[in-house]
Amino acid sequence: MMKITVNGKIVETGDGETLSALIAERKFDKVNVLVSVNKEIVKTENFSEVILAEGDEVELFCFVSGG
Repeated sequence: MMKITVNGKIVETGDGETLSALIAERKFDKVNVLVSVNKEIVKTENFSEVILAEGDEVELFCFVSGG
């Protein structure tokens, strides 16, 4: 297990977990989410290629529309 920060909270996750898996666990729709890892924006098509590491800082922003 390793510790990362997600939206300002420290969480434990499995070693070698991908960003795509983290997004799915948090029940975000990968089409409507903006993600940064260590203050760098990650493109949607790269979510499954990004392997999280101990101490990473992940920010998940969900787009919501309304009227």
